[in-house]
Amino acid sequence: MAVLLLCSALLLVTITSSDSGPVWQAPPGVDDGMAELRRAAAEGPALSYSGVQFVASWNGNDTDTELIEVVHRPGEGTSYVGAGHADEKGGPGLLVGSAATLDVDDPLLDLLGANYTVVRAGEGSVCGRPARVVEARGRDGSVMGRFWIDVESGLLLRRETFDEAGRVAQASAFVSIEFGPQERPDSTEVVRGAPWGDVLDERERAALADDGWWLPERLDGGLSLVEARSTGEGAERVVHLSYSEGLSYVSVFVQWGRLGSRTSEPVEGLRPVVQDGRTVYVSESGQQRRVWESGGFVYTLMADAPPEVVDTAVGSLPAVGDDGFWTRVGRGFDRFGSWLGLGSPSQ
Repeated sequence: MAVLLLCSALLLVTITSSDSGPVWQAPPGVDDGMAELRRAAAEGPALSYSGVQFVASWNGNDTDTELIEVVHRPGEGTSYVGAGHADEKGGPGLLVGSAATLDVDDPLLDLLGANYTVVRAGEGSVCGRPARVVEARGRDGSVMGRFWIDVESGLLLRRETFDEAGRVAQASAFVSIEFGPQERPDSTEVVRGAPWGDVLDERERAALADDGWWLPERLDGGLSLVEARSTGEGAERVVHLSYSEGLSYVSVFVQWGRLGSRTSEPVEGLRPVVQDGRTVYVSESGQQRRVWESGGFVYTLMADAPPEVVDTAVGSLPAVGDDGFWTRVGRGFDRFGSWLGLGSPSQ
């Protein structure tokens, strides 16, 4: 592999934001930036490239950061190897379809255009490569998302999303990149596993709803269902719902079951928090996570999204039950929690 180009650190931009007031309109002469993002969605999958991405999430005072080695081959997909993700043999694991990576597609861009005003915002550079900058503006004109698209190739090189206070909530960027056919990293065995679970169509979701499952098409904050999948049968079934408004990604896992009743911490890294009269268990790391029980179901929310987006999403899902403070994962959820990396609590 040729010598990789190294980039400077990410510039964190502070811009205020608000959800109230009239919808902001781009001034005359400001170009619509959606064409640049459509180009990235169309041309990115056809490119061969490899590099290293910096991925970070900020959650209050907590931060998750990681460097991820990326290799993309047209027709084969993308492999992501992160130093912080180990396989069962203790070596680097393969990250597949991480929401934090630099991927865009037309359905997500449709949501982005429906919920934000997308405009061209000048020129920039990433890894020494000229890039066009595109911004997603909120109702009051505040910058809620920013994208850097490579002028030459059309590849999305960097993206940032912001919370309501104008702080960077998530950032992903190439810190080195090389174009052309690439070898997979020697440190990992490439596994082309099937996507998690089976797709649930509208009829199947309706049948589950008749059995008491709450699988909404939309959540508050403009989040729309982009995919629903399921694995397991009967009491072992777990449903995964993916939502987005074009910038943020929210995953909701639903399964039959109850949380335990001991008074210790429920899962390593989670603590009980009362939000709008509800008790949910919240992550202490940069990634947003919430766990709670309601109506005989356990809900686990994981998100690459600002805290206020997560809180709004939780508020539009079934409220926590009246059974008190549940403090450890019960039947079935221990296996699910282990799969999510939440730890496997004792029985």
